[in-house]
Amino acid sequence: MIKNNKGITLIEMIIVVALVGIVITISFSLLSFGNRLLAITSDEYDLQASTRNSVETINTELRFSTATFALPMTNFIESELTDGFEYIGVSNDGKEIVHYKSTGDPSSPWEKKVLVSAKEDVEYRLVFQKLNSDEDNKLLTYHFEVKSEDGNFTKIGLSSELEALQSRSIRDMGTISDPAQVIAFSRKPIESHRGNIAMVLDLSGSMDNNMYNGSSGKSRLSILKEEAAKLVNGLAPEDNVYISLVPFATNANNPYDFVSSKDTSTLINNINNFNASGGTNTGDGIRRAYYQLIDAESSEPSLTHSNYAIILVDGNTTFSTVKKENTGYDINYYDSSGNVEPGNRHTSTLNDEFRFRIGTHNIHESDGQIAGYGNKLDGYGTTYVTEMGTLLRSKIRRAYVIGFSALSDDLQSVNDIANAVGANTDQVFVAGSQEDLDAALEQIREDIVNDFWFLKGPSY
Repeated sequence: MIKNNKGITLIEMIIVVALVGIVITISFSLLSFGNRLLAITSDEYDLQASTRNSVETINTELRFSTATFALPMTNFIESELTDGFEYIGVSNDGKEIVHYKSTGDPSSPWEKKVLVSAKEDVEYRLVFQKLNSDEDNKLLTYHFEVKSEDGNFTKIGLSSELEALQSRSIRDMGTISDPAQVIAFSRKPIESHRGNIAMVLDLSGSMDNNMYNGSSGKSRLSILKEEAAKLVNGLAPEDNVYISLVPFATNANNPYDFVSSKDTSTLINNINNFNASGGTNTGDGIRRAYYQLIDAESSEPSLTHSNYAIILVDGNTTFSTVKKENTGYDINYYDSSGNVEPGNRHTSTLNDEFRFRIGTHNIHESDGQIAGYGNKLDGYGTTYVTEMGTLLRSKIRRAYVIGFSALSDDLQSVNDIANAVGANTDQVFVAGSQEDLDAALEQIREDIVNDFWFLKGPSY
């Protein structure tokens, strides 16, 4: 037998080494891939677990909230939170999902709890949306999103749905371009809050005329009675809301005390007893509304009060109210509480320079507190509106002004009144018909209800 003693050639050795290297490389690649896959899977599992925990937290916390606001990121600043509210949502840097939980300690009112931790190169979004704008609808949907490599956000899992049964409503402040990513809520009892609405209503003589100042057809007063009653009925379902009727003409000596919005029979009975006569002393109506609101707050000092004023006029301001001690040419407007002496200080035939003089003509009454032309726009009356409006706006959350006439000449005072009480342009209405007044009062009702269902939401 011939023995073959030939060894492994160099080429064979190189091939073997290369093959071993390839195997080792593949093995390490598979191991590395496996580790990365495990890490990714672990991260995804952690993320899914965190989002599930967040869903449970949101559902638990909001289910018994009495006020719920969905806020966009542009209205959420972690360093400027509002007392009385808790927050769940995306942190300002987008790296975490956080819960600012109320501690009850004024010196340190919130405890920050991280629901979804920050991960390298990961940015979150938690998108809230109220699908139905109906104020009575209390359903809120939300889902989580993560920013992908292409810079877009990708939804994680399915949308969740929550019904905030104890909230009066849910307000969604987000938009398509700036969606809500934070939920602000409170569990304060609604009973600790009270809404007060002063209805300052013009009952001057022209309210017996029709919308064009004629005598035929439906009078302004009859229209006002119908629409004011409808407003009262629309507010009746609201809890802890009170209404004071403040009718005015030459003066506002007969305001009605605040009564619950649920006491519709009393309110509507008072409205139906309205009669029209005299001039238009809008400033005196505003003055009485201011003190009515002060009395309401004093009657229940332990409650948080939010105050609103609805001011309706059908003509220009023709009178002001002055103090009894006016002498000579001095003009001292009356800004205290209570009724005033109804006697007039002048007649429209007097020149301006004599308008506030006392006793120079027998038509003057030395104790009378009503001054002005009485039958046309009066500059002193406008100034009085401004002074009384400054008082009122310090006491109210919102004011609404309605010019109630189809004639533009009747509405020269509307903007002056609006400026005096701080009414924004969307809170000023011109109602030239019953349909216009119906639409204005319904919009006002919706706006107030949207505002006072928690009376004061977070500072967004």
